[in-house]
Amino acid sequence: MTNKARQENNLPALTYNKDIQDAADLRAKEISTKFSHTRPDGSSCHTVVEKFDYKVTGENLIMADNPISEPEILLDTWMNSEGHRANILLADYTSIAIGLYEKNDVTYAVQIFMG
Repeated sequence: MTNKARQENNLPALTYNKDIQDAADLRAKEISTKFSHTRPDGSSCHTVVEKFDYKVTGENLIMADNPISEPEILLDTWMNSEGHRANILLADYTSIAIGLYEKNDVTYAVQIFMG
């Protein structure tokens, strides 16, 4: 769905980045305790991928009632937010991983972008 939004805006598709999948999963779990781009230890969200070689990185967060019956709602919500939309449509990004975590009937989702 993210790539469809990029295609509709004349941007190349993002590739799945398996190297950062664990980072996306960890961030999804972290935001269930502290919903912020600052990690629970007080560091920047970008530190979760600091061991990887990249020029740019970004993160989108969202939480939704569980279960998510229509994943399109998550993307629609991100696309209707100026900052999240800018991340999805940033031409410098080339790859993505998405983490999901469920806790207390809430689903936490994270998109990590890299370029």
